[in-house]
Amino acid sequence: TMNGTYLRNGVTKYSYSFIREHGRVPGKQYFTFTGCVCGEFQLTLDAASLLTGRFGFLGKDASLTQISTYADSAAIASSSKIINTAANIAELKENGNTLTSCFINGININVNNNLRGRKALANLGNCGIGVGGCLVTGTITAYFTNNDFYDKYIDGTETSLSFQAVDNDGNIY
Repeated sequence: TMNGTYLRNGVTKYSYSFIREHGRVPGKQYFTFTGCVCGEFQLTLDAASLLTGRFGFLGKDASLTQISTYADSAAIASSSKIINTAANIAELKENGNTLTSCFINGININVNNNLRGRKALANLGNCGIGVGGCLVTGTITAYFTNNDFYDKYIDGTETSLSFQAVDNDGNIY
């Protein structure tokens, strides 16, 4: 959940359905995955590269059909251009100030909700999705121009790192 400028662990569980289409007409098949809950998120920013991300889902059930029951209600994909880390990173701040003591050349953020499928007898799929504790980890790769940032690390001093990515339509993430 995005609230202001902070990433916060949400309290409302949302589920989604996904359809994977295989083959050509005739003989086209549709795998439908229902009750899918997002359990993992990864965001990677490397210097002079594309901003990439990945979502991991755990689903409740899956079925295979010859006819898609949801295809007409599927949303059309966004037409926003791909965000890169050279032109689309608008600001990079540490403790609210523009970074001057080091040059970040990579950031990797991982969020894992530690989901688990709830199993039961006489049920091939999951009866439900159990949510575990939220684990947030990450790495930063940096070049130092002085010892300021390094000293914070050695001393265990709390700090913050923020950045904004702006797409070509002006949307800020």
